[in-house]
Amino acid sequence: AQPQQQQQQQHGDGIGDSTHAQPQQQQQQQQKKTGKKKQCPDYEQIRQPSVDASVFDISEFQGTWYLTATTEPTLPTFCRCGVNEVYVNKEGGWYQYHNIDYCDHLDKNITIPIKGQLSTDSSSPGKLRENFALFNKTILKLLPNYIFHAQRDKTSGKVERLYTYACLGRLPIEEKFSFNLLTRTHNYTSDEILRAVKSVNATTQGILDISGLRINNASQYADCGFFATI
Repeated sequence: AQPQQQQQQQHGDGIGDSTHAQPQQQQQQQQKKTGKKKQCPDYEQIRQPSVDASVFDISEFQGTWYLTATTEPTLPTFCRCGVNEVYVNKEGGWYQYHNIDYCDHLDKNITIPIKGQLSTDSSSPGKLRENFALFNKTILKLLPNYIFHAQRDKTSGKVERLYTYACLGRLPIEEKFSFNLLTRTHNYTSDEILRAVKSVNATTQGILDISGLRINNASQYADCGFFATI
């Protein structure tokens, strides 16, 4: 069930509170203890049973997704309310999407075209590779973008949340990563988003780099012109 309107108003402004910082603070402390920098994990290290080919079809990736939480380092901090419009071509072995974000300083939406190749591993449909696309063609090396966990609606059985993790290579000298929580609706509270991120970070045993986490809650989307959905 989706959060009620009263909950949205109650938790809508909680982005900057101490709860927001907990996952990344814990991770940074752990990195200081071990002295190790994050590296791009093998897909098998983070893949959950929910995206095994026996229960997940890559066609379920198609459609509209809201960028409810992200650590995307190439996205300016003044751009928010992200939406991904995804098209999957299973027969052709490729997919593409447009990432649309509202950017405050520009006072308009920007659109980033992405294109990639579907997994060639029949048991792991979420093992994708992608990069920026210019005139419908990728111009740089395709980089890992892992769909590593899916959560379904208990009533309909349809996927309502996808968790992705992309390895972006050195930008410019340090390895950078992009953790994303994609949802079919945009009316989640800050608390609900943070609980979801904390849970999946624990499930993957802290392998993911989720520093710099930003969230787009119901109030943020409403401010960008999106209205509550049920």
